Amino acid sequence: MSSPPPLQSSRSQQRNSPVVSPLLEVRQLCVGFGKRVVLQDITLEVRRGETLAIIGESGCGKTVLLKSLIGLIQGQAGTVHFDGVDLCQTTSVELAQLRTRTGFVFQGAALFDSLTVAENIAFPLRQSNSQITSDTVLGDEDIRSRVIESLREVGLADNVYQRYPMEISGGMRKRVAIARANILKPDLMLYDEPTTGLDPIASDVINELIMQSRLQHTVTSVIVTHDMKTARKVADRVIMFHPIDRLAGDDTQIIFDGPPSVLDRHADLRITQFIHGEAGERVSELSNG
Repeated sequence: MSSPPPLQSSRSQQRNSPVVSPLLEVRQLCVGFGKRVVLQDITLEVRRGETLAIIGESGCGKTVLLKSLIGLIQGQAGTVHFDGVDLCQTTSVELAQLRTRTGFVFQGAALFDSLTVAENIAFPLRQSNSQITSDTVLGDEDIRSRVIESLREVGLADNVYQRYPMEISGGMRKRVAIARANILKPDLMLYDEPTTGLDPIASDVINELIMQSRLQHTVTSVIVTHDMKTARKVADRVIMFHPIDRLAGDDTQIIFDGPPSVLDRHADLRITQFIHGEAGERVSELSNG
């Protein structure tokens, strides 16, 4: 029986493999609103094809970062690069074109109440039609076909096609939101609290859909969540933010960056209290208030 190749050989192959540039690069990003600073000197990269979960207490800047990644919020300092393009240096037209390569699943789904499920899912296609040349515009039948395909990809039957958002459950609305965000097959998917307000079964359906989207096409995903089951199940990597007003000394706002498997055995009390939902010293803060 032949012996397996030595470990050194594997490491040598990794060193000789081509370096792939990250899809997202954030450098010393600072964002504030008035006198309130939300993000301070945030530096991170997101690799192509990676699924990154961002966790942390409410108000520590997770959603602000998510919106900064596609230029919906501009920082007071620092840079955000999407596929090598500095979002601070782009025109509004260029930024709109870049956003066609992204899908955003908003907290609460953010569907248009006055549009049917089908019209909601088709919305990005029709917006894209208005920005391209006439010889590549999709016809109504092509759009309908792609909408039905997107519905089936998220496990919804054709009979919800003509329903309105208020006529379907919260879990179904989240799935419609994912179908809408995915219909242009984006390079980047952003999820803001995708399982909030859902029961455990519906939440796990959303987790499975996030994982399946990676199988359907190569996609980079960034997920803001408080749901530790989501972070553990779907993420390759987890980043934890801490509120600026609770940082001590020279601490950075990112207090954890690593695989989810490391979270449970981390020595930082701030991390263990968060992932286990323990109030700790916050109880005494309430009594002193």
